[in-house]
Amino acid sequence: MKHLLIHAHGNTPELLAAALRSARNTNVALGPDADIHVVAQGPLVRLLIGGSPLSADIAETLENANIHLQACENSMNGAGVTTTELLQRVSTVPSAVAYLAERQWDGWAYISI
Repeated sequence: MKHLLIHAHGNTPELLAAALRSARNTNVALGPDADIHVVAQGPLVRLLIGGSPLSADIAETLENANIHLQACENSMNGAGVTTTELLQRVSTVPSAVAYLAERQWDGWAYISI
Protein backbone atom coordinates (compact mmCIF):
# COMPACT_ATOMS: atom_id res chain seq x y z
CA MET A 1 0.00 0.00 0.00
CA LYS A 2 1.24 3.48 -0.89
CA HIS A 3 0.63 6.19 1.74
CA LEU A 4 0.53 9.92 1.01
CA LEU A 5 -0.05 12.92 3.30
CA ILE A 6 -1.17 16.19 1.77
CA HIS A 7 -0.83 19.05 4.26
CA ALA A 8 -3.25 21.89 3.43
CA HIS A 9 -2.56 25.03 5.42
CA GLY A 10 -3.16 28.71 4.84
CA ASN A 11 -6.20 30.91 4.65
CA THR A 12 -7.67 30.88 1.14
CA PRO A 13 -10.20 28.47 -0.37
CA GLU A 14 -7.89 28.03 -3.37
CA LEU A 15 -5.34 26.25 -1.16
CA LEU A 16 -7.83 23.64 0.02
CA ALA A 17 -9.24 23.29 -3.51
CA ALA A 18 -5.69 22.64 -4.77
CA ALA A 19 -5.12 20.00 -2.08
CA LEU A 20 -8.38 18.24 -2.96
CA ARG A 21 -7.58 18.34 -6.68
CA SER A 22 -4.09 16.96 -5.98
CA ALA A 23 -5.60 14.13 -3.92
CA ARG A 24 -7.99 13.17 -6.72
CA ASN A 25 -5.30 13.38 -9.42
CA THR A 26 -2.80 11.45 -7.34
CA ASN A 27 -5.37 8.77 -6.59
CA VAL A 28 -5.87 8.26 -10.34
CA ALA A 29 -2.11 8.14 -10.93
CA LEU A 30 -1.32 5.78 -8.04
CA GLY A 31 -4.39 3.58 -8.43
CA PRO A 32 -6.36 1.59 -5.88
CA ASP A 33 -3.24 0.78 -3.85
CA ALA A 34 -3.05 4.38 -2.59
CA ASP A 35 -4.08 5.69 0.82
CA ILE A 36 -4.27 9.49 0.65
CA HIS A 37 -4.87 11.73 3.66
CA VAL A 38 -5.49 15.46 3.27
CA VAL A 39 -4.89 17.21 6.60
CA ALA A 40 -6.36 20.71 6.89
CA GLN A 41 -4.84 23.09 9.40
CA GLY A 42 -5.30 26.71 10.39
CA PRO A 43 -8.11 28.86 8.98
CA LEU A 44 -8.82 26.24 6.29
CA VAL A 45 -10.82 24.22 8.83
CA ARG A 46 -13.60 26.81 8.43
CA LEU A 47 -14.10 25.46 4.89
CA LEU A 48 -14.89 21.96 6.15
CA ILE A 49 -18.34 22.84 7.50
CA GLY A 50 -21.82 22.86 5.99
CA GLY A 51 -22.45 25.79 3.68
CA SER A 52 -18.80 26.01 2.68
CA PRO A 53 -18.09 27.18 -0.88
CA LEU A 54 -16.09 23.95 -1.25
CA SER A 55 -18.81 21.57 0.01
CA ALA A 56 -19.40 20.02 -3.41
CA ASP A 57 -15.66 19.69 -4.09
CA ILE A 58 -15.14 18.04 -0.69
CA ALA A 59 -18.05 15.63 -1.25
CA GLU A 60 -16.73 14.69 -4.71
CA THR A 61 -13.26 14.06 -3.33
CA LEU A 62 -14.49 11.94 -0.44
CA GLU A 63 -16.57 9.71 -2.74
CA ASN A 64 -13.30 7.87 -3.25
CA ALA A 65 -12.68 5.43 -0.40
CA ASN A 66 -8.90 5.89 -0.75
CA ILE A 67 -9.03 9.62 0.09
CA HIS A 68 -9.52 10.87 3.64
CA LEU A 69 -9.91 14.46 4.85
CA GLN A 70 -8.97 15.38 8.40
CA ALA A 71 -9.30 18.63 10.31
CA CYS A 72 -6.85 19.69 13.00
CA GLU A 73 -8.72 19.92 16.32
CA ASN A 74 -6.31 22.59 17.58
CA SER A 75 -7.17 24.71 14.54
CA MET A 76 -10.86 23.96 14.97
CA ASN A 77 -10.72 25.21 18.55
CA GLY A 78 -9.00 28.40 17.43
CA ALA A 79 -11.54 28.93 14.64
CA GLY A 80 -14.57 28.11 16.78
CA VAL A 81 -15.51 25.09 14.65
CA THR A 82 -17.12 22.07 16.32
CA THR A 83 -17.13 18.45 15.16
CA THR A 84 -20.91 18.57 14.69
CA GLU A 85 -20.44 21.29 12.05
CA LEU A 86 -18.03 19.25 9.93
CA LEU A 87 -19.20 17.87 6.61
CA GLN A 88 -19.94 14.18 6.35
CA ARG A 89 -16.84 11.94 6.20
CA VAL A 90 -14.51 14.70 7.46
CA SER A 91 -12.69 13.34 10.49
CA THR A 92 -10.37 15.02 12.97
CA VAL A 93 -6.88 14.64 14.39
CA PRO A 94 -5.93 16.22 17.72
CA SER A 95 -2.87 17.99 16.30
CA ALA A 96 -2.06 18.27 12.59
CA VAL A 97 1.66 18.66 13.23
CA ALA A 98 1.84 15.60 15.50
CA TYR A 99 -0.27 13.53 13.06
CA LEU A 100 1.91 14.52 10.11
CA ALA A 101 5.12 13.79 12.02
CA GLU A 102 3.92 10.39 13.22
CA ARG A 103 2.90 9.32 9.71
CA GLN A 104 6.23 10.47 8.26
CA TRP A 105 8.06 8.46 10.92
CA ASP A 106 5.99 5.51 9.72
CA GLY A 107 7.27 6.05 6.17
CA TRP A 108 4.44 8.02 4.57
CA ALA A 109 5.25 10.43 1.72
CA TYR A 110 4.54 14.10 2.53
CA ILE A 111 3.40 16.99 0.32
CA SER A 112 2.66 20.49 1.58
CA ILE A 113 0.21 22.76 -0.22
